[in-house]
Amino acid sequence: MQYNNYLYGLPGYFTEEECNTLIEIANCNKIDEGKIGNISNNQEEGNKDDNIRSSSIVWFHGQMMPQSIEQKIHTAMNEALTTTGWNFDIAYRQAYQYTIYDAPETTKKDRGDFYTWHQDSSPDLDNNGQKRKLSFTLQLSHPDEYEGGYFQWLEPDRVFDRMSNSPIVDMTNSIKTLPHSVKDKGSIFFFPSFIHHQVTPVTRGQRKSFVGWCVGNQYV
Repeated sequence: MQYNNYLYGLPGYFTEEECNTLIEIANCNKIDEGKIGNISNNQEEGNKDDNIRSSSIVWFHGQMMPQSIEQKIHTAMNEALTTTGWNFDIAYRQAYQYTIYDAPETTKKDRGDFYTWHQDSSPDLDNNGQKRKLSFTLQLSHPDEYEGGYFQWLEPDRVFDRMSNSPIVDMTNSIKTLPHSVKDKGSIFFFPSFIHHQVTPVTRGQRKSFVGWCVGNQYV
């Protein structure tokens, strides 16, 4: 599918207090390693692969989520869907995920935490016959608290315009990086779940975020 825009951001949409509330809740719950796979049904199960993803996470369920913040996410979601013209049919939002990306001095690894190119959606349907259609990230760190950790996405409609007679496609100009205006703490941005995206390695400090997925019926 092709759209005029593949990302919709709301700078500073959440307050410092609201962001800190989510961090405090996460700090009181079990921290796990970020995994990959099984995103259609039991999203908390998966495989550990440090070549694809390195991060720490906390799952948010039901009563863990303050209703006021839940409602703001819902309002922001509707604004994104309407303003962009995506107009996806959304039935519900899955359990949220608080995510931490640390720099090498904390991870004790060759590089900082990251999540290389992937999609949030799957060709498989969940137990309700539905799939992820819209993803979002809420920034919980100030930009000066970390370096690296860039959110990037691939805009599919420009990839093949430069193909000509060569089977090799240069993807460089199709890779977009999150604008600085949406990196501030409290900013939230939405994108279609089928878009390939990544978080580059964090080189200093710690990047905290809160991510979620909005699910609906198959595209018609």
